[in-house]
Amino acid sequence: MSSRLFCAVALVSVVLWSPVAFGEELLLINKLRDFVSTGPDNSLDRVPALFSISGGASRKILSTSSEETNIHSHYRKPGAARLRNYTYSGEMRILDSGGGIGVTFYSDYPRSDTYYRLRMYGGGSFHIEPHPDGEYTLSGSLDSGVTPVAGIWQKFKIIVRTSRARTTIRAKVWPRGSQPPPTWHVDVVDEGANRILKGKPGVWSMGSGAKEWRNLRVVTQ
Repeated sequence: MSSRLFCAVALVSVVLWSPVAFGEELLLINKLRDFVSTGPDNSLDRVPALFSISGGASRKILSTSSEETNIHSHYRKPGAARLRNYTYSGEMRILDSGGGIGVTFYSDYPRSDTYYRLRMYGGGSFHIEPHPDGEYTLSGSLDSGVTPVAGIWQKFKIIVRTSRARTTIRAKVWPRGSQPPPTWHVDVVDEGANRILKGKPGVWSMGSGAKEWRNLRVVTQ
């Protein structure tokens, strides 16, 4: 193989297999085929009908009306499984006070039931809760203290970073129309040997009423 041909093959390989570039922004809600939705009770089985996307080009909403427990939908475009060191932001809302809603990050779905998650349910506040339950040793401030009101969009911002010794998570949540808080509600460190190092962004749901997400985006650091 000539050196020129070898360089061309190497360049194509980098384009096909490299993770998302540093500083790139991904707008997640576009087409439903960009997501893989999975069934209740943390199932890894695919159930596409659980979630839908509606709205025009600049007003797209990802939603579910299912009341099943622990259902998910994850971004699955090429490179998503290798994402690390990113900012995940957007808006989400419950339409019934009995609903549960959240977002997942560093997820391995649908290969395994593994992720970090910012969620609320049962009238409680947004907090960090990874999965599987009880498998991780997190330290720091896990609870945001922010309890959403049904029908009101809640903006969120999460920064997750992987270093040699730890994974760090910072997050804040605030109602649309108000100023973002100056400090982080959530500031968490995972130094466990089994800490999660990379993975997809996604959404999580349970409980009554519809749940909606919009303006979901990831920016790599």
